[in-house]
Parts: sequence; C-alpha cells; structure tokens
Amino acid sequence: MVKKKREVDVFDLETFRKRLEDALWARRMRQIDLAEKAGINYKSLNCYFRGYMRPSLDVVIKLAETLGVSVDFLLGRSDDMNQIAPEPPEFAEEVEIFRRACKAASPDEKNLLLRLCRSMIKEPEQKQEEPAEAKGQEQSPDTKQE
Repeated sequence: MVKKKREVDVFDLETFRKRLEDALWARRMRQIDLAEKAGINYKSLNCYFRGYMRPSLDVVIKLAETLGVSVDFLLGRSDDMNQIAPEPPEFAEEVEIFRRACKAASPDEKNLLLRLCRSMIKEPEQKQEEPAEAKGQEQSPDTKQE
C-alpha cells in the first residue's frame, strides 16, 4: 500500500496574490522591475500574480525583502504593510546607528534627518501644517489691530 504524501497548505494563494499586488502598487513598481530586483524569473512572478503557481519560501522571502514588507504581510498573517521587515545583516550596524541618532535627536534634528534621507531616495516630503501658535501668532492683514 502506497501512502499519499500529505500536503500542508502553508498559506492561502489568493491572499498572497492580493498582498503581493498591494505591495507592488504601494511601492510604485512594475512586475518586471520586481522580478529583476528580487532575482527571480519574470514569467514565474507573473504566474504568482495570477495565482497559477505557488512560490517557494525562498522566493517569498526575496519578494518581501525587495518590496520592504514582512513575510507575514505577504502570507496574510499581518495586516500592516509597513511593518518593518528584518534588515539584511549587512545593514544591521547602519540601521542601529540611525535608530540611536533618531532617539537622541531633537524634533528639528529628526526632521532634518528625514529630509536628508528622503532627498537621497527622492521621496517627496510630506507637508505638515504648523499650528498658528508655532508660527509666531501671525495674523492675517485683515485681522490685525491698529
């Protein structure tokens, strides 16, 4: 008697497909760019997007790292797309230094660090409205008292 190999369903393919699509859209990437950066075959990636093939764990990890999301997000175990994915070991020291700098920095210094980082990766700055009291209690010309 031949025993059937029991297949364990590690993750839901439809959830993976949707999460992969969401992460790709959020990162403003094309499938061909993702395939190239992750070092995987474009035709295989296209099959993952269509739900025709299930990727290996190695491929899921490569996709998560390339997209800057966690494996848990892609597999549907976390809903936070921006959850920090573990850094590759070669960046661990730099990330730790940056974290310590952010903790020690004043609000103005943190803003400067963020602006520098965003300019380096060409990410647009997010405009933040200052409260009226922070603007030095400026009044509009029509509300000034004479």
